[in-house]
Amino acid sequence: EYVSEIKFTPAAAKGSVTVKFEIDTTGLAGKSIVVYEKLYANGKQIAKHEDINSADQTVTVVSIKTKAYDKSTKGKSVAYGEKVTVTDTVTYTGLEPGKKYSLTGKLMDKGTKKAIKLISGGKNSKTDSNTVTITFVPKKADGTVDMNFVISTKDLSGKSLVAYEYLKLDNKVIAKHEDINSSDQTVTVPGVSTKATVDGKKKAKKSSNTVIAVSYTHLRAHETDQYL
Repeated sequence: EYVSEIKFTPAAAKGSVTVKFEIDTTGLAGKSIVVYEKLYANGKQIAKHEDINSADQTVTVVSIKTKAYDKSTKGKSVAYGEKVTVTDTVTYTGLEPGKKYSLTGKLMDKGTKKAIKLISGGKNSKTDSNTVTITFVPKKADGTVDMNFVISTKDLSGKSLVAYEYLKLDNKVIAKHEDINSSDQTVTVPGVSTKATVDGKKKAKKSSNTVIAVSYTHLRAHETDQYL
């Protein structure tokens, strides 16, 4: 509960005043906050407005959560290639329908905690070397929007990539989702290394059996077929 109080002297019988509340919204993402008002004169309460279901008295703390995946496979393991698209589906709550919002995202290397280089963000986006920005106008307070990251995974073997997202209104950040350890925000690029031996040794003899041992990382069982 937060309490704010102002004192005023009305210039006319009808009018309005503004009461400001400074609150900590940590832990309140997606919550609805309802304002109650009481009016006093000479120390006595003369009016009040307390309606937990009043839309006019209610504000919602904006929240976003995201889920990243390979666009082509819908899986959490990203394909190897020069142009691969990682999609991050952003679920939002508490937006104002009809207003224009912008969403800026980047892909972080979990190991280095640095943003990776991007090729583009797909259609209807603005992209610099590390970030993608899209704009959208929600029809409802709650919904989803997709952010696309086009990247080359050729130098990212064995890496985990984490999507960070920032939601803005009037160029101000009103919600963000940046958790380097979030599994929902993470995709992985499989890594492969090999070691060749001949009958268990590094030197070959005539009529020897050659064995190539392949080690891999970041594959996901039953997600998709893998080939060598």
